[in-house]
Amino acid sequence: MNDKKISDFLFEVASLKRTPRTGYQFLGRGHENVAEHSFGVAMLAWVLGRMSGEADLERLLSMAIFHDLAEARTGDLNYVNKRYVIPLEEQAFSDAARDLPFEKELLEIKNEWLESESLEAKLASDADQLDMMIELRRLSAHGWNQAGEWLVYAEKRLKTREGQALAKEILSSDPDGWWFERRDELWVNPKTVENGAQTQENACNHKLKTKTKAKIKTNNRPKTIKDRQNRQKDAQVKKLDSAKAAKEIDASGSAETVGKVKKEKAKKEEVKTEKIKKEKVKKAKANKPESGKSKANKSKAKKSKANKSWPNKSEAINSKVGKSATNSSRPNRPAQRKRL
Repeated sequence: MNDKKISDFLFEVASLKRTPRTGYQFLGRGHENVAEHSFGVAMLAWVLGRMSGEADLERLLSMAIFHDLAEARTGDLNYVNKRYVIPLEEQAFSDAARDLPFEKELLEIKNEWLESESLEAKLASDADQLDMMIELRRLSAHGWNQAGEWLVYAEKRLKTREGQALAKEILSSDPDGWWFERRDELWVNPKTVENGAQTQENACNHKLKTKTKAKIKTNNRPKTIKDRQNRQKDAQVKKLDSAKAAKEIDASGSAETVGKVKKEKAKKEEVKTEKIKKEKVKKAKANKPESGKSKANKSKAKKSKANKSWPNKSEAINSKVGKSATNSSRPNRPAQRKRL
């Protein structure tokens, strides 16, 4: 497969975005390129194919997409141009498709389009005219009268029953009717519209939340036996509420390891309860009233401590006598006699 040739073909197709449709030159208003027109034709072809119920949609859409491919080389020629210029569209189309892996298919589609005998070719031709009619109807509704005159001739070119029925509806419809609802609450009191849109948005958000919750629930369901076992392990770890317990539970998740962890936890709880009991006993003893004997013993102990801290009477007398002697040796300061 020649990838270089395919990339060149795609660049050629992209040039249709910059190829203008020249009919608007004589209409005096409006503008469009060939790629925009081809998109509209493809949409209409799909609709007409569904309306008929008998057409081959793939073949119909292929004709709608590629019917103006030659204009990448020849340009778009309107009805006035074609009086004086004869475009070699078939040669331009065949040159564009040459050496492509799908060259045959493209040439068959182009020949069927030119012959215009099959149902798909007739529907594609009507789609081509209806796309132009939609644009002309929009311009005429906005006050461009000449566009309304062109619509008469475009309607006469339609070939299928589906195309004619759709054309009547297009001509009788308001181009802005799909969005411009003539109601006072939309244009006079826009706050009501904003509130309505807000409530609708809230309802949509609520629906989305419920849908996401349902999806999360379905996604969280265990799909295999391994998933179920893993869920059970996770539940055991959460119940134990301990990092050590989570480490001790191995991949098999055996009941023995779980039992050991539970025993260790029970031991820790027993130790805690014993400590609490001891503290309660100490508090109870401290709060009990003291008996007479205990009070007498405490008073004796206090007296003994006082005696130890102070010297004997004889030591105190000697110390005081020594102090008086030192004081007597000083002149003009008679020693003062203190009571012992």
